Amino acid sequence: YVTDAGLEKIAAGCPNLTKLRLGECGEVTDVGLEKIAAGCPNLAELHLWDCRQVTDAGLVKIAAGCANLTKLNLGGCGEVTDAGVEKIAAGCPNLTELNLDYCGEVTDAGFEKIAAGCPNLASLKPWHLSVTNT
Repeated sequence: YVTDAGLEKIAAGCPNLTKLRLGECGEVTDVGLEKIAAGCPNLAELHLWDCRQVTDAGLVKIAAGCANLTKLNLGGCGEVTDAGVEKIAAGCPNLTELNLDYCGEVTDAGFEKIAAGCPNLASLKPWHLSVTNT
């Protein structure tokens, strides 16, 4: 399994990394995301499908360190809330794709921030969220 220790090594040794896929890496936490955000400023695609230990704290670091992010997959990251989505919307204005499938703590308030902060968004996957129809 990939862990935060592995991500620390990648962040230190691969500053030009543009794409990182960490689907179903249950050992990855906000600590690992902090290392990636600090060491990989050119990251354009980050896939965190079903990384269940990722929370808003990790997204704060990604938003601050990866302004060039265009694709972000948070599907299955059930600890992500409106607060994390708000930071991503503010820090990653170049997002074109965002997957929030099964991020049950994201609500209409999070969608408002996405709409305001991500004008280039072309693909949004919001399956199984707490949003309303109004």
